[in-house]
Amino acid sequence: MKITKIKMPMAKPFMAGLFACTLLLNVPFATAQEHPARPMPPQTLEISVQETVSAAPELAQVGAGVTITAPTAAEAMQQNAKQMTAVYETLKKAGIADKDMQTSGINLSPQYNYNSSNEGQPQLIGYQASNNVNVIVHDLANLGKTLDALVSSGANQINGPTFDVKDREAHLDAARAKAVENARKRADIYAKAAGLKVKRIVSISEQPANAGGPVPMMRAMAMDGAAAAKTPVAAGSLDISLSALIRFELAE
Repeated sequence: MKITKIKMPMAKPFMAGLFACTLLLNVPFATAQEHPARPMPPQTLEISVQETVSAAPELAQVGAGVTITAPTAAEAMQQNAKQMTAVYETLKKAGIADKDMQTSGINLSPQYNYNSSNEGQPQLIGYQASNNVNVIVHDLANLGKTLDALVSSGANQINGPTFDVKDREAHLDAARAKAVENARKRADIYAKAAGLKVKRIVSISEQPANAGGPVPMMRAMAMDGAAAAKTPVAAGSLDISLSALIRFELAE
């Protein structure tokens, strides 16, 4: 009996087509694995605020000094030293501690007459010696009295006063708390208007500002120690300020 073998020529093309379809079906999956979707960046809002707290001055910084002109350098320095010693004694009697007194400069320089007719050459007419001290005064009620006593003892240069507080950082902390509170209020308003909500604070950057407010100043000037009028001083108040940039994250 003769057995006839039946050939199936379509088998190979069918398998090849099936393999190709499998590859095509796997392509999108592989691409998705290699390039995942990137999350959208968060929506942020920046609020710039400046806060100020007022404080009563607790101390004053004053510059006092003696300037003397004499025919010779030695005489100028000796006379200056004598008057400056009296200035330091007056400060101690006024209750100023040693730690609150610091020498800020000592200078000796020749003095010339540039209008002399000495063949166009300036003429030496003497020497000027100066000695200055920076003082911190805590007793503001007697500040004017202290300044008058300094002049009576020989000081002929006065600079200041500049008022300040003892613990500036404590006042800045109060301003920081106000800055965050007010920035959050403003952020809520902006977010609500945009149909969003404030999620959290992302960052805070701070830039302290200089203290402002009424600060009486006395010019550097020669003063007559025999003057009968007392020096009035008004401490006023200080404005301690800082500015901050606060960034918020928003959400739907």
